[in-house]
Amino acid sequence: MRIQRDTMSEAIVDANVVVAYLDEKDSHREEALKIWSGMEESGFKVWYLDCVLNETISALCRRYEERKRSEELPDLIKQFRSYFSPDIITWTYNEIEDSYDEILNIVEEHKGKLNFHDALIVLFARFKGIRYIVSFDKDFDDVELVERVRDAEGLRGT
Repeated sequence: MRIQRDTMSEAIVDANVVVAYLDEKDSHREEALKIWSGMEESGFKVWYLDCVLNETISALCRRYEERKRSEELPDLIKQFRSYFSPDIITWTYNEIEDSYDEILNIVEEHKGKLNFHDALIVLFARFKGIRYIVSFDKDFDDVELVERVRDAEGLRGT
């Protein structure tokens, strides 16, 4: 899927892309670096959601623990803080109380392929009119009103 460039393309970045970007041993690392570079070069408005960053930290902590790399975690957290300061994060958790049923409806509609955070991302994208989600997760392919960008090639406008 290639993004149809309009006046300002906006995209939400999913946790698996952020994890791959931060973890140099991730199998998707090379593509994540290309995606990141492509977003910067293309002048994208990139949305970093709190739920995505929560999932990112959780996944990285679990991964570093499992791979006996816990001693590297302080450097990773320092790097994470430098990239994702509170002023660039969009805070979605405060909307959950009012959107709880809609989020669960999306989870149910997609038969659990989308987890709670994924459904929150979809709901936020729809609410804000954001068309693109940058993700390696093919489960977003079945979501109406959003399109998944899966690689750097998809960032190039046509």
